[in-house]
Parts: sequence; C-alpha cells; structure tokens
Amino acid sequence: MKLSRLFLAIGILFCCCGRSVSQSSDTLLYMGQVIESNAEGLVNSKSLLLLEKIHLPEESKVMERATFINTEGLVTTYPSIIISVSPDNSFTAESADGMVSGQGHFFGQPWSWTYFFAEFTSPNGVRIEDENFFSNTSVLTARKTIFLPGGEIHSIMEISARRIERFEYDTLSKAINK
Repeated sequence: MKLSRLFLAIGILFCCCGRSVSQSSDTLLYMGQVIESNAEGLVNSKSLLLLEKIHLPEESKVMERATFINTEGLVTTYPSIIISVSPDNSFTAESADGMVSGQGHFFGQPWSWTYFFAEFTSPNGVRIEDENFFSNTSVLTARKTIFLPGGEIHSIMEISARRIERFEYDTLSKAINK
C-alpha cells in the first residue's frame, strides 16, 4: 500500500501542466479526487487531493506539491516535483527526494498544452505511464497506469480535480494540518 501511495502522489504531481500563462510565475491550486483501481477495475482506494502548482515560464520550469487525505483521514504531503520544459515541448521531471524521475512530451502550444504523455520510473523498477488531458486551467483529468518491476499492472488511477481559490486551499490546508 505504501508503494501505491507514493506512485499515486507522483502520478498526481505530473497532472495538469498545461495552461496559458504570461511570462511570469503563476500559482494554480486544485482540489479533487483520486480513484485507484486494480488491473481488473476493482476500486482499491479513494483519496482527496490538494495540489499546488507554480509555473515559471521564464525558467522553463513547473514546481508541484501534492497533499492527499485518505478515507481514514491520514494526511500525506509528498516531496515537490520539478519539471524542466524544453523548447520542443519535451520535458524531464524529478522528485525533490530523487525517488522518481521521468520524461515526456507536451502537445499543443508552449504553456498552453492540451495533452501530455510521460513515463516515470523509480530506483526499485516501478514504472508509471501517465496521460493528462486539459483544455483550460479550471479542470484537470488524468489516468496513470502503474507497473510493477516485472511489467504487471499494479494499479490504475483516475484523477479529476477543479481549480480552487487561495482562501479555499489555505483553509483546507490549515484544517488538515491541525
């Protein structure tokens, strides 16, 4: 289950990188739901998500941090992710703790992407195939397939979240961190 939560976090962190921004930093805040199922489609778990994304187009970077609240009320905040974007819309990403890294490609106009596909790996051989769809910044959807080192599907995550205001994010963060 711990492995599953780690990759749930990493999967979320790579969500919704597409957006239209000016050439300065921009912070996007989201609240949503993650449903994790096994390879047969049976639901394993559901979690709430708080996601903070900071877009830094002048540095060609996106920084993300995710907090999860499971159905038992356990709160987990995961290490930040740094995404480095190339001029050709390809990207590399790595968690601040170095446990997960990957690469992928955005589709659409730079900083106004509508889709991306990426593959991420961890030192223990677990692999994530990550697809994200976004047409604007108000909603994000994603699907992540997590593979065990032998290639067997461990789980599939379906993620949906909506953009929220700073006061909503701060209020929820304070409530869960008491």
